[in-house]
Amino acid sequence: MQHLSNETLSNYCYALSKQLTAMNSAAVSDELQGIIQSGCQCLILDGSRVEEVDIAGLNLLIKVYKWMMALNGSMVLQLKKNGKLAAMLHLTKYDRWFQLKYTE
Repeated sequence: MQHLSNETLSNYCYALSKQLTAMNSAAVSDELQGIIQSGCQCLILDGSRVEEVDIAGLNLLIKVYKWMMALNGSMVLQLKKNGKLAAMLHLTKYDRWFQLKYTE
């Protein structure tokens, strides 16, 4: 289960777990959909701890991004500069979809 913190009524930070794979993407999707439906206007996904990611995890990020755009919201993906998720997003060119914020 992922850690969730509520910064304000419309601004949420959601910390992704170490795995963003087919094994947990449905559960993460359900949690994020609930957050978005509760009125979230800016979703910050902290992917700095992600150590394993597959295509299901990447597709989840695209799906959540599209949900936020459909509601005129925004999504920021926070990543470790040399992390696994940042590398996978770059290799697949999925990094073009997101507003990225890098941490050390």
